[in-house]
Amino acid sequence: MKEREPDLITLLGKILADTPRLENAVCLGRSDLFDPARDYEPMPAVSHRHQLAAALCAGCPALVQCGTWAATERPSASVIAGRVPTSQRRRRPSVHKEAS
Repeated sequence: MKEREPDLITLLGKILADTPRLENAVCLGRSDLFDPARDYEPMPAVSHRHQLAAALCAGCPALVQCGTWAATERPSASVIAGRVPTSQRRRRPSVHKEAS
């Protein structure tokens, strides 16, 4: 018998179960600073955002808890626990040429 796939709510619950609750984190509501580079965003702008994010992390009361969790995650192009990514990958939109 085929195993049934979990519904979306169940799946999200499983994903979030291992994510710490960081109620005191200073990053709450500031994801714009921590996110990876946007398509065609100039690298100086990305670096500036990420440096601001890292500065917020430096004084965050949840930094230790966040860092412990981040150590269990795959490397990311986002700033996590004050760690600024060393390389930035950019997604480029696909360019489709029309057939003539």
